[in-house]
Amino acid sequence: MPVSSGVFDYIEWVVHEVLSDGERDALCKHSPISIGSRCSGMGTEDCACRAIVSAMLRAGKENFETVSVYKAECDVRNIEFLKRHRVGDTQIFPSNAALA
Repeated sequence: MPVSSGVFDYIEWVVHEVLSDGERDALCKHSPISIGSRCSGMGTEDCACRAIVSAMLRAGKENFETVSVYKAECDVRNIEFLKRHRVGDTQIFPSNAALA
């Protein structure tokens, strides 16, 4: 079981205890993994992606990475926050419907 309920501890546990080495290798073959989110809020999925990459690195999978490709959020204040803190070419949509 994870050391705590924190995202980094939980993901560390999943990568090392739940996934097999073959499954970790399969993820690496598809790297970079594209990530998108709806109802993005403050973009906390980026923290989860950093946790996954970090755990994979500690598992010896140095060629694994994630890329944030889109976020959808309807709250104007959150959209402005996401725009200020976006990484790379992440597209930010003003609603889930705008993804269509």
